[in-house]
Amino acid sequence: MASSRDFAKRYEADCRHLNQFLSGNAPLSNTRPILEIFTARSNQEMKQICRAYSSMYHQDLLQLLSQQKTTFARVAYLRASEPCVRDADIARDAMFGRRVDGDVLIEVICTRTSGEVALIKQAYQARYSSSLERDVASRTSGSLNEVSIHRSIS
Repeated sequence: MASSRDFAKRYEADCRHLNQFLSGNAPLSNTRPILEIFTARSNQEMKQICRAYSSMYHQDLLQLLSQQKTTFARVAYLRASEPCVRDADIARDAMFGRRVDGDVLIEVICTRTSGEVALIKQAYQARYSSSLERDVASRTSGSLNEVSIHRSIS
């Protein structure tokens, strides 16, 4: 089994680029490496990059991205997150953002498998100390509420 140092070596160039970007030391003319990290890496590679970043810089990459207040940082955070955590965050934003976005809730709840919905519910509970079903029920009404509740329970 590979050690955390082995992961860091494999992804250290990515981590250096990310660290420069997050610290504001990356030249604006050279954003290509950052874009490649978030567009060309698999979910597994993103997970390993997060581990390597933590090993190299003793900081949580996802936490650093979540603290940034730019649209790009938000997209990068969602891309680097585990799919169930990403979907939990998206559902939360759909319910507690500027307005309730029923289309997004339907997309998240109705297009995932039952197993994926179960993981989303667990991630939602862990992140927000709240039940996804309860929040959907309290924030929606009518047929959207019925569809979302019935689908998320099954």
